[in-house]
Amino acid sequence: MARTRRHFRFRLAAALLVGFAFVEAGVRAVDARRGFSSRSRTAWFWLYEADPRLGFRGRPHAALATPTQTIRHNADGFRDDRDLAAFPPAKQRRLVACVGDAGTYGLGAGSNAHTYPAVLERELRALTHDDRFVVLNAGLPNYSSAEIATLVEDRLLALAPELVVAMSFKEDFEYLELAPHERNGYRFYPLRIGGFWASGLPRLLLTSSFLGRVADKTRPALVDDFGVRRALPAHESVGTEGARRYLENVGRLADRCQRAGATLLMVDQPVHYSMCAYSDAKVEGAERLRKALHDLCGERGVPVLSAHTTLDWKGLTLGDDNLLGTAGYERLAKLLAPQILAVVNPAEATDSPRRAQRSGEHAEGTGDRAGRD
Repeated sequence: MARTRRHFRFRLAAALLVGFAFVEAGVRAVDARRGFSSRSRTAWFWLYEADPRLGFRGRPHAALATPTQTIRHNADGFRDDRDLAAFPPAKQRRLVACVGDAGTYGLGAGSNAHTYPAVLERELRALTHDDRFVVLNAGLPNYSSAEIATLVEDRLLALAPELVVAMSFKEDFEYLELAPHERNGYRFYPLRIGGFWASGLPRLLLTSSFLGRVADKTRPALVDDFGVRRALPAHESVGTEGARRYLENVGRLADRCQRAGATLLMVDQPVHYSMCAYSDAKVEGAERLRKALHDLCGERGVPVLSAHTTLDWKGLTLGDDNLLGTAGYERLAKLLAPQILAVVNPAEATDSPRRAQRSGEHAEGTGDRAGRD
């Protein structure tokens, strides 16, 4: 009798394994036909890894594809097709390090080549006829000013950048009021830093496309990075303490860049308030924080590049969370490039800033209305 039961359990286990293999093969075949790579649905896990100082960072050599975009990381974990070791020596390049959240990283861009830092490099070279310009995309989804300042201090200043272009606003505005362990990104990216998901068995299970799809569907409703709690929602506005932390982080970033001889430029990040479903109170809070940022940068001598009121939103289809998309990232890069050159060396900008300014003035009414209506 016992032998019969063991035989039955063995046959049942074998049948389950065969069934699972059949389902897994079917899911992978369907995904491949639709343009998904095997781990694309669990990108929130496979694109990132734990970092003791940053919380998380890009995983080196990570790659995945969906029907709408392809993402590749270099050997250093950045969304750039070149490894840092392949960059020209410091004296033979003009390095621009772009830091920020998903808008800098380029979610929704389609490919690495269509992120705003990649387009910015082409624009700077075209406007100046100087191929020494190298723009590094060091953005990462859900990075706030705290992670950005630490990243620049720990990793990027060692590369001797001429410019650091930081686009940090929306992430800070929406999440700085939350407790430090629950803000910016730990609500969504990346579960690799959480105890449960980082353990051996869940990691092994997430190699399965089928189980990965199940985890992807259930994760937002059931768990956050820390295992069992729902993430807190964003606040309507940033209070005194949240604003203080944000401005302190920007000030720390400015100090580090100044000491290293790098010029810091802050981008007034464009946010379409209407498409992001901002209430009137939330718009008012965002504008107060913008003013505080402008005031701080004015006091510290940090140039602020215009984008929020000058980006032409017309015809753009925004992705989730204010992602600009391929066309929007291109417009942003072309808007910023002449402003950057005007800061670095007005002579290099020739008449391009004037053309961009005229274009910006033409678009400002549209951009401002789109951001507020």
